[in-house]
Amino acid sequence: MATLDLQVGASTDDVHESAGTVTDSATTVLVYASSGLQYWGGLRWVNAALSLGDTIDVAYFSINNWTAANDDVDVALHFELGASPLTFTTGASSDVSGRSRTVANSAWVATALGLGWVNSPSVVGALQEVANGYDITAMVGIFKPNAPASAAILQFRPYNYDTTLAAKLHIEYTAGGGAAFVPVLMVI
Repeated sequence: MATLDLQVGASTDDVHESAGTVTDSATTVLVYASSGLQYWGGLRWVNAALSLGDTIDVAYFSINNWTAANDDVDVALHFELGASPLTFTTGASSDVSGRSRTVANSAWVATALGLGWVNSPSVVGALQEVANGYDITAMVGIFKPNAPASAAILQFRPYNYDTTLAAKLHIEYTAGGGAAFVPVLMVI
């Protein structure tokens, strides 16, 4: 089994989107839904190097939570469907919520996560959906807030605040070698 440990590596690779507008914050990525306003979170990791047909055995996000006042979470975790999703564009319209998402997702519902590094529930199903269709070189994780409203508010540190505290993605996988080759004997 092989392991990939990736970390967000650019300021435009961890953002939140509210009222359809993407923000690349210097201090926090904010995710929640309240009174019709939704804050979506988007994270991008590069140098992923997963091949079509690889089996995802373990996968989860790690975020650095910095405030006990906002350490509740109520989201669905998805990945963008694609081989190498582009970075986010600050000020763009719906650049997180408008991306093509996996059908598979993981519910992350918890209160009082605590401070420091926190791991999400498994995201194997959503990541496997991407690996089943693409040779992956970059990945986008999407935090979709549960709507219409939730009392859960989550804030975590972005790349701009401290590069060592940017979100991580841990993956353990079994190489599948891509599409199977089946030789055919032709008799003429």
